[in-house]
Amino acid sequence: MLLAEDHALVRQMTRRLLENADFQVVAEAADGVEAVALTIQHVPDVVLMDFSMPRLRGLEATREIKRRYPHGCVLILTAYDDDECIFA
Repeated sequence: MLLAEDHALVRQMTRRLLENADFQVVAEAADGVEAVALTIQHVPDVVLMDFSMPRLRGLEATREIKRRYPHGCVLILTAYDDDECIFA
């Protein structure tokens, strides 16, 4: 699994939770550009993507990852409750 989250503390806590549940985190990204680059490098089974990140937002990073790896799995996390953001 690749974990993409711009807040270091949230990223660390999420990694601990995932690893305690026996998931292997192969890489961590602090922004969308890094998430795309690390996905290309590691080709993880799952990318856990924050919606709101610097340099390249999670939605755009997800689109780029899916363009390169159409069968890849990206799960987007967000606290937004705006329907337009969620359905995009």
